[in-house]
Amino acid sequence: AEWTARVGALNRIWLGGNSLFFVSPENVLTRLDATTGTQIWTVELPLFEARRQNRRKSTFVHYGPVLAGGRLIVASDDGILREFDPVSGALQSERELGQGVARNPVVAGGVMYLVSDNGQIRAFR
Repeated sequence: AEWTARVGALNRIWLGGNSLFFVSPENVLTRLDATTGTQIWTVELPLFEARRQNRRKSTFVHYGPVLAGGRLIVASDDGILREFDPVSGALQSERELGQGVARNPVVAGGVMYLVSDNGQIRAFR
């Protein structure tokens, strides 16, 4: 069967089992059935930080997702690492990194690597 879905030109697509995971251009974490293209769930990610009421300070960029250790992980330039249940899309945890992330996470050998916006590499097990 053929199908199409809008994912954006620059966004990473992660294949896990029979599912595709990605963050849309509208900052929506999405899970699709890889066979049919049917949307299974979506989760809206934070879009911007408010400076003052009704004004935007900055728009967030989300990197990932990656599937590791049974968790779907999204790193963001707002300095927060978010972990989601890949089955339900439920947010499982948020970790303050103290620094924004500037690239997609890389997972190898049971370690996740992040590049912060100040150019440092951080490793997480």
